[in-house]
Amino acid sequence: MEWLAENKEWLFSGIGATALAGFFAFFSKTKPKKQTTTNTNFTETATSVTGTKINAGNITNIIVNNGSNAAAEIKNHHSTILSGKAKSSLNMSVDDILNDIASRPPFQQDEVQKHYIGTYIDFSGVLRVLHKHNDKEITVSLGLESDYGTKVRFNVDVNDFPTFKFMRQGTPVSVTGRIQGFTILNEIKLEDIILH
Repeated sequence: MEWLAENKEWLFSGIGATALAGFFAFFSKTKPKKQTTTNTNFTETATSVTGTKINAGNITNIIVNNGSNAAAEIKNHHSTILSGKAKSSLNMSVDDILNDIASRPPFQQDEVQKHYIGTYIDFSGVLRVLHKHNDKEITVSLGLESDYGTKVRFNVDVNDFPTFKFMRQGTPVSVTGRIQGFTILNEIKLEDIILH
């Protein structure tokens, strides 16, 4: 208190007030902030984000792309256990992804495709084509039951997925996989396949 009485002029002048404000600002910034946990089930709407990868808590590689008419929504993201690690699976249908790409101007479509690469998706459909390359490697093409085209294609070792040895065209198949790329036939190429 004695120090305060002796230094009141300096303390309440502009220099002292500035020094005190700086002192309090420094210590308020260096305080450890509270950590919060993130729930992986959430809904986020993007209204002005275009082609951006977002990291949210332990969900990584979420893709948000503005459609030509309305914003894309990420709904009910869920973690799926794949290959012993938690992977995030985008809750967009294959048609939503393909339509988003097709709705873009032709010179932007390749760039939009790049934003989806590496993202995990779930697909349920039917076996359209199974092409045997050799005794081990096959290419599997899946489509929707409601149309005759193929939507998803992937290569696997038939020894890792022996059920494909006995499948006939039209057999229901559900997979989760990572988007590897896109074909010129408007199909999604997958890798890191999990058969459900």
